[in-house]
Amino acid sequence: MDTELTAVARAALTVAVGLVAVAVLAGSPGALAQSPEGSIRQTETRLAVVGRDQSVRIDAILPSSCVGSEVTVALFQRGGAARVNDVEPLFEPVSVRVGAGGAVVGQLRLPGSLPSGLKTLWPGVTGSCLTSPVISTAPGLLFGVRDPSENPGASATFVVPRASLFQGRSEQVVSGSLTAFADGVKCTTVSLEGPGARDAEGNIRIHVGGPSQPAACSRQGARVTFRYPGGELLYETRELVLGVTQPFENLAPEAGPSTAGGTDPTALAPNAGPSASPASGDATGDRGRVLTRAGLIALGLGLTTMVLWRGLRRGPNAWPR
Repeated sequence: MDTELTAVARAALTVAVGLVAVAVLAGSPGALAQSPEGSIRQTETRLAVVGRDQSVRIDAILPSSCVGSEVTVALFQRGGAARVNDVEPLFEPVSVRVGAGGAVVGQLRLPGSLPSGLKTLWPGVTGSCLTSPVISTAPGLLFGVRDPSENPGASATFVVPRASLFQGRSEQVVSGSLTAFADGVKCTTVSLEGPGARDAEGNIRIHVGGPSQPAACSRQGARVTFRYPGGELLYETRELVLGVTQPFENLAPEAGPSTAGGTDPTALAPNAGPSASPASGDATGDRGRVLTRAGLIALGLGLTTMVLWRGLRRGPNAWPR
C-alpha cells in the first residue's frame, strides 16, 4: 500500500510540475513577445498632437553588444513582427549613441502639419549592431492634429479612414453605423454609409461634443467608446482631447485580440460577412504569438499526460526513487 501511495504521490507531483510549466508559458506573453535584439518601451502618451506637441520621446533597450554604437531612432509605418518596414519620411529620424545597459533615448520632433493626413506609426530603432530593426509591438502611436476650425468650443473629432471601411476590397464591407459614448454617455450616432459624415477622401468623421450633446461629451479626458448597431463594443477606446482631430482605424470588436492599431484586411467588422474576424494591426505579431503560446501549452499538457500514462501502466516501479 505504501508503495502504491508513493507512486500516486509521484504521479501527482509530475502532473503538478507539468501544470506549473503550462501556467508559466500561458502567463508570460511578454517574454514570448520580447525581441532577442531589444525592445521599445511604451511611449509616455499614445496620442501626439501636431500643432500642440513639439516632440515625442522614444525609449528603447538594446543588447549590451550595442553599447557605445550609434543607432537611428525613427517612426515606422507598420509595427509588430513585420520587420520589413518603411520609415515615415515626414518625421525626421534622429541618431543617438547607445548608453549604459543598452539604453536608448530619442526625441523626435513633430512636423508643423500632416499634409498626408492622420497617421498611426510605430517607434523603432535601426543600426549596424542590429540584424534587423527593433520595432514596437505595442499599439501604434497615434498622430492627431489640433484643429479649432473642425472642433469649435468643447468638441473633438475621430476619423475612420476609408481603408478601414473597405478592408482592401473594391467595395465597402463595413456598413451600418457607429455610436460614440463618453464615459458611458451616448453622444452621437454616425452612419458609415452614404455621404452624411463622409469627407472628400471617403473617410468618416465623427464629431463628439458641443452644445447639442450631453455635457459628458465635452469633458476633457473622458473615455470615448464606440458601439455597432447591435450594441457590440469596439475593442479600441480613445481619450477625449478637445480641439483635436485624431484617427480611429481599427474597427474590430472588443471580443477580438489586442490590436496594434493598424488596418488589416482580415479585421472585418461584425456585419462584414461570414468571414469576419477581429484582427491585429500586425499581420503576424499578436496572432502569431497567440498561436505560439497555444502550441507550447498543448505541448506541456501532452508531455505531462504521456509521462503519467506510461508511469501508471508500468506500475509503482516506473517512478524514480
